[in-house]
Amino acid sequence: DLGPVDFATLQPGPYPNHFLVCPPAVCKAGVSHADAPVFAVPASRLMAAVDAVAAAEPRTRRVDDGTHPLGARYVVRSRVMHFPDTVSVDVVPLGDDRSTLAVYARSQLGSDDFGVNRRRIERWLAEIGARAGAAG
Repeated sequence: DLGPVDFATLQPGPYPNHFLVCPPAVCKAGVSHADAPVFAVPASRLMAAVDAVAAAEPRTRRVDDGTHPLGARYVVRSRVMHFPDTVSVDVVPLGDDRSTLAVYARSQLGSDDFGVNRRRIERWLAEIGARAGAAG
């Protein structure tokens, strides 16, 4: 599904083919796989860091229409079989100089991704933190 994700109502499926990082104030309690980091930058700068990290990833293409300035959707194709995974991101402002984000990566085909989406999001978050600076 390439449509937008409503993080407030998101209920990930039962299969191990997705990974969700979401602030507790945004997602329902207990659905996130990991705590969302807080970054010491305005939301617009965090969104720019997300875009830069995604653009540097091989076989990754932004697919949303660009109408949501603090959100994006990407399709990432697997190296060998070119299977599509979708990564949705919403940046959440926390004041003038702090922000966080919700990230949901999921396979579009198959019921098990063998941890690919988890590793991808952990890598992206590390890179985003290096570009934007984490507040802790």
